[in-house]
Amino acid sequence: MDWKQEVLSIAQAGPGRASLLLADAGSGETLLEWDADRRVVSASTIKVAILLSALREVEQGRASLAEEIFVPAPHILPDSEVFDGGPQALTLDELLRWMIITSDNTATNALIRRLTMERVNAFCQAQGWESTRLERCMLDYAAIDAGRNNYTSARDQCAMFRGIYREEVLSPEMCGHAMEILLAQRCKDDFFRYIPQPLRAAHKTGSLADVDHDSGIFFLADRPPVYLGVFVTDLPKEGAQEYFLAKPEVQKLVDGKTIKKFVFIPGRLVNIVAI
Repeated sequence: MDWKQEVLSIAQAGPGRASLLLADAGSGETLLEWDADRRVVSASTIKVAILLSALREVEQGRASLAEEIFVPAPHILPDSEVFDGGPQALTLDELLRWMIITSDNTATNALIRRLTMERVNAFCQAQGWESTRLERCMLDYAAIDAGRNNYTSARDQCAMFRGIYREEVLSPEMCGHAMEILLAQRCKDDFFRYIPQPLRAAHKTGSLADVDHDSGIFFLADRPPVYLGVFVTDLPKEGAQEYFLAKPEVQKLVDGKTIKKFVFIPGRLVNIVAI
């Protein structure tokens, strides 16, 4: 069995439903794909589209990286570390960085309110990213109950990252800014859990209770950079506790504590009570 068959067999046999795309970042040549056009709930990978939409606004003079955006107390989500000190004003550039680097949901929602969903979606449609759509703010479960969610696909994400790498989706200056932010990504609990050696990557992860994604440009030592995107949905409830407790960011929170309660609602919620 060659490596392509082996990867596809793993993708097909694993828990949940997988989509994947591996392509040369420069030429766009597809090296391997499986169900790459499938529209999936995006989780935090939608933040790449928000990042690029914001930088287009800056590029066209409708926004400034230096402009300050005040985030009031009612808009601060309980999972935010950036705003754990309470309400504050951050620049648009700072919000973009926190949205990507630590995947801060409060920063993301502040950007969505500044940009509007309509402008983000218009930008995505103009780029031909047909599967990508922003329909709700982060952690807006009422919107999910009402049938609204955020979506993307492995192929759309490939187009976004290749557009950044090739300096085509925005001006070279703005593409360089996006690349700088994505290279600073601190969420390393997906692809990087299985890569023993140091590796440069401009990427974005995304996860929900039954969703786990990672996607971006990977800079390799022995060949030109590649885009790799793996999007897994419909993860089963069975084994969910072990899966989430294995994540480094969760381990830090529960280290030395006893798990008293674990609540898993697919597509909605993971709630862990540890004392």
